[in-house]
Amino acid sequence: MIIKQTITIHKNLLGHLENNLKNLTPVLSKIASDLQDASEDAFEKQGPRWRKLKPKTIAARKRRKKWPGKILNISGASGLKGSINTKIEKTSVYIGSNKEYAAVHQYGSPKKNIPSRPFLVIGKKEIKMAELHLVTHLMKK
Repeated sequence: MIIKQTITIHKNLLGHLENNLKNLTPVLSKIASDLQDASEDAFEKQGPRWRKLKPKTIAARKRRKKWPGKILNISGASGLKGSINTKIEKTSVYIGSNKEYAAVHQYGSPKKNIPSRPFLVIGKKEIKMAELHLVTHLMKK
C-alpha cells in the first residue's frame, strides 16, 4: 500500500511538472521583469562599478546644460535607458537595446577610450531569482 501511494504521488508530481512546462510564459515574464528592474537599478545607481565621467566630459555637459546628470542618462526616455526592452520566446528571455551605441557602453571600446558600463545586468542575484521563479512555477499545483 505504501509503495502504491508513493507511486501515485510521484505520478501526480510528474503530471504537474509536465503541465507547468507546457506554458513557461508566466515565469519568463517574471524573469523579464526582474532583468528590466536590474537594468533600471544600474542606471539609477550608476553601476555596478561604472567609472566616473572624465573632467572633459563633465565640462562638455556643463556647456550643453546637461549637468548634473547621471552617467548614460542625459537623453531621458529617448536615450539608452529608455530603449531597454525585453522579449519572451517559448523558452527564453532576452533583454537589450536597439540603440546603435548600446554595445559600446555595455562592453566599452578601448579604440574610442570608452570604459565599459554594463547596464544589462545578469548577475548572481538575477540568476538566483530566475531559479527561484522557475522552481516555484514548476512545483505549483
